[in-house]
Amino acid sequence: MTCDESLYRQYLSGDDEGLNALMEKYGDPLTLYIDGYLHDVHEAEELMLDVFAYLFTKKPKIRDGPNQNKLRK
Repeated sequence: MTCDESLYRQYLSGDDEGLNALMEKYGDPLTLYIDGYLHDVHEAEELMLDVFAYLFTKKPKIRDGPNQNKLRK
């Protein structure tokens, strides 16, 4: 199990610190990645927050098996 997967499973178990740690780790890189497509850093920040808001509200599960890194609702 990877560190990131452990953090997400921690979050799914009810500890919000797991998602906070993932947001700290991936928030800026994700914003920069999105900005590479949009060329608008403010819109990229909004979309990054939308991604984490989705994870916060929907809590998609991680699949076990050959496609372990895929999320499901």
